[in-house]
Amino acid sequence: MARIDRLWWATGGPGVPPRVESRRIKARVNAALDADPSEREVYMKQKIRVVLLAAALTAAIAGSAMAAGEHWDVLSVFFRGDTAPAQNYVDSTARTIQDKNYAFTVESSVWDGTKVYTVVEITALSTEAKEFLYDSSFNGMDLFRAKTIEYQQYLEEHPEEEHSDGLPWVESFGWGELDTEKEHTRRFRQTISLTDNSSALLLGLGYMEPGLTVEIPAAPVPSLTVEVGAAGPGIPEYGVLESSTLTIDQVVLSPLNCTILCPDAPIQRSYLCRPNLSFRMADGSIRTLNQMAAVTSSDFYGEDYDNQAGIRCQGTQFCYRFREVQALDNIRSVIVYDMEYFLDGTQPAPVEHDPALDPFTLPVTGGPLSEQIIASIPVRALTEALGGTCAWDPASGAVTCVYRGVTVVLCPGSETALVDGESVTMSAAPQVQDGVLVAVCTLFDNAWGIYSEVAWMDQDTDHDTVSGWYIVP
Repeated sequence: MARIDRLWWATGGPGVPPRVESRRIKARVNAALDADPSEREVYMKQKIRVVLLAAALTAAIAGSAMAAGEHWDVLSVFFRGDTAPAQNYVDSTARTIQDKNYAFTVESSVWDGTKVYTVVEITALSTEAKEFLYDSSFNGMDLFRAKTIEYQQYLEEHPEEEHSDGLPWVESFGWGELDTEKEHTRRFRQTISLTDNSSALLLGLGYMEPGLTVEIPAAPVPSLTVEVGAAGPGIPEYGVLESSTLTIDQVVLSPLNCTILCPDAPIQRSYLCRPNLSFRMADGSIRTLNQMAAVTSSDFYGEDYDNQAGIRCQGTQFCYRFREVQALDNIRSVIVYDMEYFLDGTQPAPVEHDPALDPFTLPVTGGPLSEQIIASIPVRALTEALGGTCAWDPASGAVTCVYRGVTVVLCPGSETALVDGESVTMSAAPQVQDGVLVAVCTLFDNAWGIYSEVAWMDQDTDHDTVSGWYIVP
């Protein structure tokens, strides 16, 4: 625990360091890596909050993995399917800096408000650099550096100060490695979150001279803001199953991201309450937020306060990256708390509640799948609770599950599953435990666009006992 305490105090965490159980952290870290193994997060904001601790610990202890494919267009790296709706906003101008040891190139980038996505290349030039390029410590916490141009100018004018409120600066920095066959070269994708809109980003390599940076000018993709201003039940985070009322003020949509602004996001026992909403598409179909996007950050704004209920609240901006680039004219409306808010400004209207989209809980029927995967999910119970179908082939032992038109086939003892015929490698093989097939939850999260979270026993009584699963369709 001493290491966590030092991390907390070194980054300016508020108050007393959180009491974090090693098994719970291990579960969260492995779940995060299983969901997106090619990206790590390095939080640069000095006031790291409790809700960001798991990501910070991931960055401290986890290695990056190779991402398959030689697709160096930045949109093809980050998004599935057709990226045409946002191609006009990609900056494909290669920008390079170099010293005697390295050449650093930003190959392509795209801005989405306060999010910047890039693909960069590092080439070692000297003998010493070539030897260090593939060293295990090369891809460390200090590999990259980034500042907004406004923040850099302020530091130059005020060298004795570290930060000034009101300036846009780098909130978080994530990267993942991409495979390449170039000699003495490594390539990475980057996700950079800013506190506010900036006119340019200065990006550099941590092993080069500090003054050497590539300037990436801002050219954000267009966005559309939907005014909501409605309150309803939020989604409990980190398995703390306590219901809280969450106000959704605005939903900001771009072809790349969905950003949800909540002015009073409740924090229950140090864990955030997340928003839940759906989209009505142009063809009339409804897709949930989990189907459409994956959460990338939860950034705070405004001031903390303690209300009469004793819940600490603060304005929170939740950012979700769409799984596929979206043409905004393909989204008709946003559905929040059974009210439909139209993108064209039409007066909001009530919609019939769909109980099939309500969150639910499942009991834990099996034990760990490995030392890292301490909680497994019952396959048939999950599928049927969602409204899907599950069939077992006694001859082959294969189990076929279908939900939302997506077919998942898995076999006990095999780490390879089939998702609509495509092979997917799981972090642990499914097992039959007490006559029930159990598997890793992230397989279904990614295949079906659901959100699954381990529910823990009350942390005041039993810190390490899994009490069930919390599922959001």
